[in-house]
Amino acid sequence: MKNKGFVLVETIVVILVLCVLLIMLYGGYMNVISAVQRKSYYDNTEYIYKTNLVKEYFEDSGFNGYDGSSVYIYCQGNSDCLGKGDTYFKSLVTNMRINSIYFTKWFTSDINSGELSDLEATTQNYIKKLDPTKESGYRIIVMYVDENNFNNNPTIYQYASLRFGDSDE
Repeated sequence: MKNKGFVLVETIVVILVLCVLLIMLYGGYMNVISAVQRKSYYDNTEYIYKTNLVKEYFEDSGFNGYDGSSVYIYCQGNSDCLGKGDTYFKSLVTNMRINSIYFTKWFTSDINSGELSDLEATTQNYIKKLDPTKESGYRIIVMYVDENNFNNNPTIYQYASLRFGDSDE
């Protein structure tokens, strides 16, 4: 009889240890999954390629109009973007449904909330979610009206950002 009691206690202990391990693994796994989902929402491959076209336009045109501030608003709103640049730039804005273009420092953790106050709430949220390394340089952030957003209210925006130029820091 003594052996049967030991086997029962041993089984219960093993089950408890396995349950604790599974709960810990589940918690860690869910953190990874939610981070990947959040990142995939912001970094859609299609929009990264579109942003690369915009970046190449600025590089080819020799643009260096940003003043090195933490956040530089090139154009904000579709009508503002259509009022700038040449015909090719205007066709980029129209065909890719660009809403706004910003330049920021690469290391966005150095940007304080006061510098973000002129941006849309969704743009502020996007910038806060970026996790770059502490390096010099700038990034171009392009805000797009979502391709699948036809007369929906509220408007859904997509973002993508790429490294742009170097800073002197």
